Amino acid sequence: MHRKARVGSLTAITCLIALGFPYGGYAGTVGNPANTDLPTTMGAFNIRGEKKVSIKAGLDYEFLMNRDLKADGPSTGKINIDKADWIMGRLSCLFFDHIEPYIKVGTAHVKTRWIDDNIELKLESNYDAAYAVGGKVLIWDFLRPKLKLVGDGFWRTAKLNPDEGSHGIVKLDLDNNKSRIDYQEWQTALLLSSEFDVGNADREEVLGVSLLVPYVGVKYSDVRMRLRSVVSDALYYNPGRVKAKDNFGFFAGCDFTGPNAISVSVEGRFLDETAITAGFTVVF
Repeated sequence: MHRKARVGSLTAITCLIALGFPYGGYAGTVGNPANTDLPTTMGAFNIRGEKKVSIKAGLDYEFLMNRDLKADGPSTGKINIDKADWIMGRLSCLFFDHIEPYIKVGTAHVKTRWIDDNIELKLESNYDAAYAVGGKVLIWDFLRPKLKLVGDGFWRTAKLNPDEGSHGIVKLDLDNNKSRIDYQEWQTALLLSSEFDVGNADREEVLGVSLLVPYVGVKYSDVRMRLRSVVSDALYYNPGRVKAKDNFGFFAGCDFTGPNAISVSVEGRFLDETAITAGFTVVF
């Protein structure tokens, strides 16, 4: 519990600092959107003359408010993620201003709920290590009107140790060595963005221009989890393997690129899940 409180406090402090210093760090997008502040080109079909490699680093925060799950086996009942937090550092390489593989390393916390025969089982994890790999590609750049089509995909995983649990009104004294929440998720998405100059109108130095980039998109994702709460060898509750109930969703957000190659984003995701993401990116 002390560990969870410390990490939760760190998360709040990080967000407050980000909001207070918009050019040094900010809460911005986590998931699908690529940085679309790129020179006007013909997308991935024309990479001649573009900068060969750019290095990007950033910090992402995601707050998931709800996602419904279903049993991937004989278990029945209603299963859902009540809450999840992902705090991830990100490092990526942008090749020819079009293709951007990335990795993420950070921490995650998940709270789940399973209702079967009118009895509710709750599990809540510590903040434990989480990892992700993914990539983005600028598929096409439309000259008139100014629109960009971007594809994104990622896979992430976390092996979490539950430190709180209850079965009905009974609080469980969990065996932390045997109780587990194993989490895996993958996602693909397409987004369409436009852009508006809100600072210097000279587009020759793209990273020195202030741009506002709203975007919308659709995505397909799946979650696979394995839940196991063990009190003793003779007493355990095991919903088993679960997966996402709904797979299709949509998202909307906005990127802002300011001076000194700093990009800030916010995003909301709906239908298959209810989530807000935030983060910032620096280009070197």
